[in-house]
Amino acid sequence: PSPKNWRDAIRIYQTSTGQDDATLIDTMRLARAVGALQGENDYYRYSNTLVTKGFPGEAKAVLDEGFAAKAIDKSRATFSQIYSLASARSQGDRASLAAAATTAKSAADAKKAMVTAEAYYGYGDYAQAADLYRVALTKSGVDKDLANLRLGMALAGAGDKAGATAAFNAAGGAQASVAQLWLTYLGQKA
Repeated sequence: PSPKNWRDAIRIYQTSTGQDDATLIDTMRLARAVGALQGENDYYRYSNTLVTKGFPGEAKAVLDEGFAAKAIDKSRATFSQIYSLASARSQGDRASLAAAATTAKSAADAKKAMVTAEAYYGYGDYAQAADLYRVALTKSGVDKDLANLRLGMALAGAGDKAGATAAFNAAGGAQASVAQLWLTYLGQKA
């Protein structure tokens, strides 16, 4: 599939499923991976949701890519405001992740591991993200389907096609359809 075909398929999926913010992020991450982010609406929805959900580093990176591709205009108030907010909130965020990971590994439940893994994923540190998703899968209170979906996304980002395929195949329930989209992406990678 071309980036346009991917964008169309992802948009149809998003429109037909009545998704929550987490699913929006998961599908927009796929759109980003396949080069299917186009125009103001895509960049705004993705970056604004990331900032709102506490992932400013990823929001800043997404906007930087949009500015570099000339897909969005940094001088537009909407984007300059989100970019300023993401930049301010991301300062010191990445540096705090190592301590957060240590805390997450010793926590009784999966919540801290999942949140910290998400932050690592947003900074493109897919190996650390995958490690923490695996930790989350061993903890109480974990949504195994969501953890496996995001483990697959991290492994795909790290280039571990076999590991990503196994994780996506383990993602069932409400995450199964997004996992199938990611599996299609993996299938087209060399």
